[in-house]
Amino acid sequence: MAGNNFGGLTIPFLTFYLINNFGWDTAYLIYGILVFALAIMGILLLKNSPPAINNSLIQKNYEGNKTGWNTSLALRSTQFYTLALGITFACFTYNAIMPQLIPHLTTEGLSTTSATIAVSYIAVMGMASKYIFGRLSENFSSLTLMALSVAIQGISLLVILLAFGNPIVIWVGVFIFGLGFGGLGVLIILTITECFGLKSFSTLYGLVSLLGIWATFLAPWMMGRLFDNTSSYRLGHFIVVIGFGLGISFLMATRMINKNRNFLGD
Repeated sequence: MAGNNFGGLTIPFLTFYLINNFGWDTAYLIYGILVFALAIMGILLLKNSPPAINNSLIQKNYEGNKTGWNTSLALRSTQFYTLALGITFACFTYNAIMPQLIPHLTTEGLSTTSATIAVSYIAVMGMASKYIFGRLSENFSSLTLMALSVAIQGISLLVILLAFGNPIVIWVGVFIFGLGFGGLGVLIILTITECFGLKSFSTLYGLVSLLGIWATFLAPWMMGRLFDNTSSYRLGHFIVVIGFGLGISFLMATRMINKNRNFLGD
């Protein structure tokens, strides 16, 4: 999952170089070739049939992990909807924060160069925190860890808002944000498996994403509208912090509901 952050760190620089030196049309052509080559590598190198491997232990574990809730049972459970809401509010960080983070930091007091460095730092920390949160999830509930990740991001946004243009305090907020941001991408997947197992994982993940699509449309529109009216992202970020609080509440409610239930829905 850290590949997302590595791409976010490297691809913009490659795009900048290609466009400046060869133009948009050549850049599109090169990316088309790269994606096609990646698809071929995926077909040839990636395997999705562990039982085919001559290892009885791997096959036993693979068969044992094909347990969990079926789709109809999950859709009749309360925790499916509390989890969907928790994930949706948590994902406001992707739709409302990251796309406007550089202009927000510049309007708060950082230079364009410093704001760009800050976003690069967040990308690097995203890779590290994905590993850290992924490792912690082997010992702790992914629901609790996801709530922690969202809380860290909410605290960082408040720190930046309360900095009132102080670059040092803004950088403290950026540092805190990087600690919590990366883990979200890993934990979203793990929360679904923790609640419902692997039996219908792909369908349930798709349904959760579908239910949360309203945030994809609402968040960018909200941030743009508020900036047009106030010439600042401050109000928008404060609203996102409230949304984070709701997301944490729904995630912890899911944790409480899920705690005494097993994959059979008892």
